[in-house]
Amino acid sequence: MSISIGPVTVDVAFADLLKCFWTDWLDSPCHCCQEPFSDKPPIRTFAVAKEETHSTHDIHIRIFNRHLSCLKQSQACYIPVSHVWEPAIRDAHASRLPTFDANLAIFSAIKALLSSSSGVFSPNVELWHDYYSVPQWNETIQKSLLLNLPMIYHDADEILVQLSDIGPYVIQTLFNAAPNKDDLSSYMKDLSLYLRLQLIAPVRSLCASQWTTRMWTTMEYSVSRRASIMDQSNRIWRTYEGKHGTSRNTLGHLLSCCSTALAGISDSAFNLTVKIFTVVNTLSDLVPEQGSMENTCLGEALELIAHKQCQYFRDRFIALNIMLNCNALPGSTGIPTNNIDACMSVFGGAMERGDPSPLLLQPRESILDSNPGPGTPSWLVGCYSFDAVAWDLGRQEKLPGLRITVNGGLVETELIFAGVIEEIQQFDVEKCGNLAGIDWTIELLLRMAQGDGTVLSAKKLVDGLYRVFPLEHFYSMTMPKPHDVAFSYEDLQNRDMRFAQRIEKQLARYVNAPEGGPG
Repeated sequence: MSISIGPVTVDVAFADLLKCFWTDWLDSPCHCCQEPFSDKPPIRTFAVAKEETHSTHDIHIRIFNRHLSCLKQSQACYIPVSHVWEPAIRDAHASRLPTFDANLAIFSAIKALLSSSSGVFSPNVELWHDYYSVPQWNETIQKSLLLNLPMIYHDADEILVQLSDIGPYVIQTLFNAAPNKDDLSSYMKDLSLYLRLQLIAPVRSLCASQWTTRMWTTMEYSVSRRASIMDQSNRIWRTYEGKHGTSRNTLGHLLSCCSTALAGISDSAFNLTVKIFTVVNTLSDLVPEQGSMENTCLGEALELIAHKQCQYFRDRFIALNIMLNCNALPGSTGIPTNNIDACMSVFGGAMERGDPSPLLLQPRESILDSNPGPGTPSWLVGCYSFDAVAWDLGRQEKLPGLRITVNGGLVETELIFAGVIEEIQQFDVEKCGNLAGIDWTIELLLRMAQGDGTVLSAKKLVDGLYRVFPLEHFYSMTMPKPHDVAFSYEDLQNRDMRFAQRIEKQLARYVNAPEGGPG
């Protein structure tokens, strides 16, 4: 491999590739301001070298080292690559030994990347890839760059998601349900059930891909603006929109269309698709074009990364903080090294921004140490393991606007008076899925109306049933509300002006029916 940096061009032997990229071989002053980096890490990008060389190597790249501020000012077009490390790279990183397999992985990855991106991206585009842009064996710079990751991925106009275990057939099948059309709503409405069902297997493959299951790649995608795709065959999938052919959020568009297509499958397929739909819909909501992370609460973000693969537990707090502060300045994502202190820093910071969700996290009692130990604030649920914490309240629709202060382990806030709890009814959860649960609820509503000296109206009946069985809330937590389905009394009445009359007639039959008779 031939590498140019500044006026110097050197040939790097195959056996020296890891040493070259992971030590100080490529150090230089800033490409823009010519100043040294001192305490700020270099943002290192690379591109195919345009100048001629007498080297016999078939790969010739040029390296650019810039301060993050200089990179922004230069308006250089660069694309960060989001990918999963290969086993040989992980082993070499841990052992600090330049093995043959690791050098081969370094060589093969850059060769495939440069070959595939040729003609797809602008000729002036540069790439950022942590195999080549981060001196992994320099711990000081490596850790410093870790804090700059959100800005590297957020400031780029586009990132490239490398799905190295997903074949082109899978991506093509998904694209069949996500055409590059302006009027997608009518197209998706007319999409055949056969094509919708065909999506289940490839979507399942996507949800089980290595990239989807890793925590850091999830964070990288969550702070990005748009993303194109590189599959197992190294083909890059990139769609365009508008008269000027602007690259669109290819992955976000794909996921959004697939989630809509899956939501249209008949109710008989609901149980089969809801789990994979949840993963797809969560990912499709991460990028700003599909749904901003600005309203994401800590509970949602924690649930998203809790079961992602990650080597060090403390890294989960770093990723969590990045996802909740994607616009944070570099260096402001510093997290204490102690896990309990890290948890307090992230959870407390979220609450001081008006996010009460850390107080609503539930411990999984079946897991050891799910509750904080003695001397630890009780609201630090998850300080030992995210496997021991649950968030089951769904998505945050809007910021609550609370003013919360955290002083050490003490949390102070002003609560809003919602009312007085006069009575608590214990509902047998085993009855939720059958008519006994409906019968119990109607009997309860009738007793409450009689106690108030009133008659149970159709509106009170529907509203009461909805509060016990909040179907619309259930759909909002799992998948979009089915088309042409109404839940509230007002919507039902608007669709059928005789709705109240018919409900009251059936209610009268129910009340007057003998015990055990038809109601």
